[in-house]
Amino acid sequence: MASRKMGGRWAAWFALGWACLFAADADRVRIAGAPRAGGKTLLECLWARRSARQFATDPLSREHLARILWAADGLNRPEEKKRTAPSAFTCYPVSIFVVEKGAMGRYEPAEGALVPIRRAATEAEDLRPLVTGPSSFAEAPAIIVLAIDPSLFPEKAEKAMRIPWAHAECGAIGQNVSLACAALDLATVFAAAMDPARIRQALGLAEGIEPVYLMPVGKPKA
Repeated sequence: MASRKMGGRWAAWFALGWACLFAADADRVRIAGAPRAGGKTLLECLWARRSARQFATDPLSREHLARILWAADGLNRPEEKKRTAPSAFTCYPVSIFVVEKGAMGRYEPAEGALVPIRRAATEAEDLRPLVTGPSSFAEAPAIIVLAIDPSLFPEKAEKAMRIPWAHAECGAIGQNVSLACAALDLATVFAAAMDPARIRQALGLAEGIEPVYLMPVGKPKA
């Protein structure tokens, strides 16, 4: 019985449930709070988890995006400023970006917000191919980009290990996203960045910050 309760509670962090409150405005999506009960169990999410490379064109709601981003790397211990994904030396060298058809944004876990960094010039302009290239991934309503900044590690962190540690953190974030998608009847896939130079330019990343993984998110195409 205790195991079942723990599984349901742990899975609820990914589902975020109906008590997740957020407000969207022209500048950002704010995410506030995360319930500790409700939603699918961890076992149900693991059974439902799948990779998808073809996506339906159904839009991704702001509520679902908020849930997925919090699950990815949001604050689950706000008083300690610690997150849902582990990080060596608690330095969090991984940044999360979201690219949708008309806008790009950077997720700020400490602020609980998706902050815009770029908007399409016209309604006809689609920003997704700027990071995916000619790929079926561009059909997904949202593309999550993970980028690493090794300079955020403290001096005491062994230099040879900084990149492996950062990639391990990406893996934890990726699994969080996958399970959150499973909880919401969505799908994703964890893919190496196709053209890092193209993605860096599209997102306006500073030198030394490397885009490493893409995760398209949406309903899998039947």
